[in-house]
Amino acid sequence: EAGAIYAGRQVKNRFMVTKAFTEIDFQSRVVPGDMVSFYGRTQRVGTTSLSIDLRVTATHPSENDEREVLRVTGVFVAINDAGDKESIQLAHR
Repeated sequence: EAGAIYAGRQVKNRFMVTKAFTEIDFQSRVVPGDMVSFYGRTQRVGTTSLSIDLRVTATHPSENDEREVLRVTGVFVAINDAGDKESIQLAHR
C-alpha cells in the first residue's frame, strides 16, 4: 500500500495499478509497538509506468536502533477509466 501511495503522489494520473514487485524477503519481523517507517524513491519513469524502490524499517520504543524490515522494487502502471494503459503525467512539486 505504501508503494501505491508513493507512486500515486508522483503523478497526476487518476489511477495507478500494481504490476509487479521484486522478490519479497523480510529481513526482520515487526512486533506490536514497533514504529514502522516507509521510504520511497522513484527509480525509473517509463512511458506508462513507474519503478519505485521501497524501504521499510522498524524501531521499538525500548530500542534506539532502526532495523531494516524490507527492501523491494515495485512497478506501477497508469491506467484510464476504461482500464487501458495511459502515459504517465508527472506531478511537479
